[in-house]
Amino acid sequence: MSFINELKSFNLLIQECEDSLRKLEKMSKIVTQHVETAVFVNCDKEEMH
Repeated sequence: MSFINELKSFNLLIQECEDSLRKLEKMSKIVTQHVETAVFVNCDKEEMH
């Protein structure tokens, strides 16, 4: 019985890791978008001079 309980808690750990990975993925996409936007804006400013 304890083996099944250990498996269950292990599954919970894996789920938490997957959730964290998804959050990280979303954050990295947002950061990438901000960086791309910032670079794009800076390029526009450079061309105007």
